[in-house]
Amino acid sequence: MKKFIRIQSEKNIEVTEGLTHIDMTNLDARVPDRLRVASAWVQSRILIRKGSGLYPAIIQTWDTVLALVKDGVLTLGFETDECDNPEAEEMYKRVERAHMDYERRLAQTEADRDRAEMVRRSYDNRDSASTTNRRPAARKPKADAVKPVEEKSE
Repeated sequence: MKKFIRIQSEKNIEVTEGLTHIDMTNLDARVPDRLRVASAWVQSRILIRKGSGLYPAIIQTWDTVLALVKDGVLTLGFETDECDNPEAEEMYKRVERAHMDYERRLAQTEADRDRAEMVRRSYDNRDSASTTNRRPAARKPKADAVKPVEEKSE
């Protein structure tokens, strides 16, 4: 795939990659039912202007662009690696940074979950080992079970 694609548009329209997100909910929190979701699509937005222009080629696979092509709002043209438009270069770099940031945040979230799971397992193993390998507590004799010692008379 080349870096840029020429797109013909009938109107100004902003397209997004989709509604991708990262679930960052901390399941080990005191109240684990609080959902925390970080949107990843906010940085992957491209404004397609009316007329013809060069845009990052990666957007031709986005569902929103495919739907607009199907509806006849957009027309995809040729792909190229050369671009003399600094705005198109900036869009390309912004989309690339957004993808790298998304992948980094997703990997970090998965690593955090793996660490939390490992810690949870170690605590579970420690607790189960401490209850199964523990010596039974020494029992105190009952007061009425103690027999008085008789003194021997000589």
